[in-house]
Amino acid sequence: MYFYLRSCESATVDDLHESLGMKKITIYPVLDSLRGRGLVARDGQSFRATAA
Repeated sequence: MYFYLRSCESATVDDLHESLGMKKITIYPVLDSLRGRGLVARDGQSFRATAA
């Protein structure tokens, strides 16, 4: 997921669900973990990889 976000400007949970084929219930905890490590930032409904 992190590498997908690095390859695009930003993505919503729906984008991640459709592009990666992951269940939304799985996407949220992964995003929370990545945000906690400072690797992903939230911009409204979208998420983007930060420069780490």
